[in-house]
Amino acid sequence: MVIDDYIKVPIRKKRRIRINNFFSGMDYSADEGVLSKHIASENYNFDFSSGALTDGYGIVDASINSDDQIKNIFRFKKGDEDILLMQTSVGCIKYLKDGMINKLEGINLKGNIKGINYRLLDEDVILLCSDSENMVVWNGINSAYSVPSSPKIGSLALHFERLFVADTDGETVRFSSDLDPTNWTSSLNEGGYIKLVDDRGRIGKLISFLNHIYIFREYGISRLTAFGDQRDFSVTNLFVSSGRIYADTVALIGDRVIFLASDGLYSFDGLSARRILRNLDGLIVPDKNAKAHGALGSYYLSCCLNGNKGIGCENGKHINNGLLSIKHGKNKYLVTRGVDIKEFSTYKGDLLAVSNGIIGKIEKVNRNFDQIIEKLWLSPKTDLGTDSEKVLEEIHIESNVNADMSIESETDKKSFKIKAKNGINRIRVHLRGRLIGFKISVKCENARINRPVLVVSEL
Repeated sequence: MVIDDYIKVPIRKKRRIRINNFFSGMDYSADEGVLSKHIASENYNFDFSSGALTDGYGIVDASINSDDQIKNIFRFKKGDEDILLMQTSVGCIKYLKDGMINKLEGINLKGNIKGINYRLLDEDVILLCSDSENMVVWNGINSAYSVPSSPKIGSLALHFERLFVADTDGETVRFSSDLDPTNWTSSLNEGGYIKLVDDRGRIGKLISFLNHIYIFREYGISRLTAFGDQRDFSVTNLFVSSGRIYADTVALIGDRVIFLASDGLYSFDGLSARRILRNLDGLIVPDKNAKAHGALGSYYLSCCLNGNKGIGCENGKHINNGLLSIKHGKNKYLVTRGVDIKEFSTYKGDLLAVSNGIIGKIEKVNRNFDQIIEKLWLSPKTDLGTDSEKVLEEIHIESNVNADMSIESETDKKSFKIKAKNGINRIRVHLRGRLIGFKISVKCENARINRPVLVVSEL
């Protein structure tokens, strides 16, 4: 007898879902249920600006050896020579010149100091201004000297050969005599001051920008027009912030000023301020410890990032744990987790930073000094285009380094190893679920991960 009936195994329809690139970065502000599979719900220490996942920024030792803990650093450009000044934790000022570290004798500045270069009497000098001590002037050759008549200074800006400063009283902008930032005598022909007393709060940061002095206050921005005769100086209020502006995050980069407020990041063009990178809301924790610097075509923000992943500096005592860099004129940014930066300065074409009393250098290295910091890209759990239950059969992915991958649905989770190879890793997964997401993590340098393809069968 011939039996015509057979058990028929249903053939599952397979489809390939390509993530062609990682250009879209991440969105920390939205619920993962509404995110596209191309957008990470979390991403740190990876540079995704090329479309592939490569090394982000980190910090390495700059090999500037000092026996003291460093508090702050400043660049003094004297002609064609770069001199690096260092404020130590005990207040003495040291400088690196011709490969040697020396000390400015007779000078002690324990307060929060700012440095600015100036051409005084046809000679390049640096002015060091403190919120608790008098101004110090140094020409890089002779002994430095103090200016007894100088005010205590919270912020400063050079504008049309006058030095404009924010007094530590929080409501006064003072300006020096024309062509002489060491003359603070108040008169119609010398220096003077302007009081700002209204509901915009304390003065935080002064910036010379677009032929004006912009005064960044706790809750707004004012513009000081200061051409020629001081009797023609005038102040215009431009912007009222709904959140507190953190003065140490205000930095000029190109034709924009970027700053962090308690409600997020802003870009200011001289007339109005607008919110930027709203996708990072919830990741950045705004507070007074955040510091920023504009240099090398980017805005660099040292800040506190939400959560603690036990990466880099997070394993010890720290104030900040993240570095955000924003490329000028482009919607490109990188998030570094695991570095604690207190101050920045450029020096001989490099971006230097102070971390834990040591001078480091910002580079594409994915390190916190001698410690490699983990890189992570986490996709949201999505339905991959269909609401029904499905099976993720395989993942194909290119990688030049060994990496870890985990796949997770609402009911199951599996972990795999990605191997460094020329060509494509084909990883058999066979994970069932309606919502599926995956995570890639790397604990080595010089990574390049690209073109994941998900092979999915419908049930």
